[in-house]
Amino acid sequence: MGQAETKVNEPNTLKISECKPIIRKAVNKKRPVFIWGPPGSGKSDMVDQVANEFDNSLVIDMRMALMDPTDIKGVPYYSSNDNTMKWAPPAELPNAETAKEYEIIFLFLDELNSAPPAVQAAAYQLVLNRKVGSYHLPDNVVIIAAGNRLGDNADMAMIELVDYNEIYNAGKKEKKTTRRSRRGASKAEAAPVPPVATNEEE
Repeated sequence: MGQAETKVNEPNTLKISECKPIIRKAVNKKRPVFIWGPPGSGKSDMVDQVANEFDNSLVIDMRMALMDPTDIKGVPYYSSNDNTMKWAPPAELPNAETAKEYEIIFLFLDELNSAPPAVQAAAYQLVLNRKVGSYHLPDNVVIIAAGNRLGDNADMAMIELVDYNEIYNAGKKEKKTTRRSRRGASKAEAAPVPPVATNEEE
């Protein structure tokens, strides 16, 4: 008796210019997006270009392959006031005061699938729940993650399929000085897949 094969939809290969409307739609819906693409294909530049469409925006660029889990979750400390352990959130993530200064903040988690598994696990909590430990993302923060594909001649760690389907769902079109801080779509289907960025332009 032969083994049944499990088929996974192939990612859609899109030009950078074709990815932008997908990202705009996801931003409007406050949905996280994952962009697959080879090194040097312009993924970071594309995020900057979308952010520049807003009058007052901030891009926080976090290189996940260089991170430790505590860079996302923070570090525990003892609180003598109530005799409990609490978490000190990392300064790299935007707090409520920073959020008030901008119309929108783009949290760009670059090289996410090249990060160690423990870092990915902490990042998943942030992407899925918009919180990790005692830290909560402000309402005007949108998450865009990016990474390399198998065969791109770049280091990467495999992403669990359940996370792949839950997190990296590109939405389906919409809406100017941007600051950048560097730290450290097709019709809906049963199992949606993220866009793959190329450096070709129209």
